[in-house]
Amino acid sequence: MNQSGNTVVVTGGSKGIGLGLAKKFIAEGSKVIVIARSKPENLDCDFFSCDLTNEDERNLVIDHLLKDHRDTNILINNAGSQNSANGIENLYTDTKKDIDLNIIAMMHFISGLYPLLKENTNSAIINVSSGYAISPNVYLPIYSASKSFVHSLTMSLRKTLEGNVAVFDLCPPAVKTDMNPHEGMSVDELVKIFWKAWKKNQFFIPVREVKILNLVTRLSKNLGMKLVSKQRL
Repeated sequence: MNQSGNTVVVTGGSKGIGLGLAKKFIAEGSKVIVIARSKPENLDCDFFSCDLTNEDERNLVIDHLLKDHRDTNILINNAGSQNSANGIENLYTDTKKDIDLNIIAMMHFISGLYPLLKENTNSAIINVSSGYAISPNVYLPIYSASKSFVHSLTMSLRKTLEGNVAVFDLCPPAVKTDMNPHEGMSVDELVKIFWKAWKKNQFFIPVREVKILNLVTRLSKNLGMKLVSKQRL
């Protein structure tokens, strides 16, 4: 993949993993367009304010991109939500945002920006999944299921779009962000691992502990779930 000269759309790019990826692409010589609720500070990028759970707001942003940023060739679906339910009876109301943001918004941007990705060269979709896509965290069932959806869809799109748009799955363990402030690897370390894989066209990027989890789960799904329960991935 091209290391520079890209036009990169990053959802949820104002903080955390999205901000780290945005900074890296800018540092390597690409133009970045961040889509988020708030504008990232001290970042030389274009910005669209958007509640990514709102379909009307997403449509407005997609229409602007189709009109004014026709050179877009990379889409990074990073925006995500992680919520736990206060009992099964509240499973829908407490975790609906995970579905709206982790699945619906991602699908909307893929389909909405595909005309640009298809017509431009060296195009790519980078979906940020999670170690919980490989084996679920039983305390975060909807988040885990949503990331499993991302992982599965990414595999399908990679085959469907082969030779046209490259499709990457960045699959990190716990990362220190606002979503997970107490433990995990640093964003900078994750970005370094991603960039190394990006340069090698490594389409599935399981990071650190997720590599082990991926191997264990192939042998035994129950063993994979036990590993997740013992060590936060």
